[in-house]
Amino acid sequence: MGAGDGRWSIDIAATQHILAAVDATIEDFDTDARRLSEAIRAASETAGASKTGAALVNVVNELLMSEIVAAKTHAMNASTQTSAAVNAYIQGDLEMAQNMTTTMDP
Repeated sequence: MGAGDGRWSIDIAATQHILAAVDATIEDFDTDARRLSEAIRAASETAGASKTGAALVNVVNELLMSEIVAAKTHAMNASTQTSAAVNAYIQGDLEMAQNMTTTMDP
C-alpha cells in the first residue's frame, strides 16, 4: 500500500516467484517426511526391541507425521489463497484498464 494514499501496489512478478518457491518447498514435505520416518525406523532397529525403539517409532508416527501433514496443509492453503488473491488483483487491474479505455474512447 502506498504511503497513506489508500492505493495498493503489489509486485506481481515477485509475488509469483515467492509463491512458486513456496509450492516447491511444499512438494518437499513428503520426501522429508519419508526420510524422517526412515531415519527413525533405522534408529529404532538399532535400539532393538526395546521400549526406546518403540517410543521413537510412536513419536514419529503419532506426533511428528501429523504435525508435518498439518504444516503442509496450512502451507498449501496459504499458497492457494494468496494465489487466488493475486489473480483477483490482476483481474481487477485488467478490468480497471478496460473500463478506463472504454470511458476514454468516444
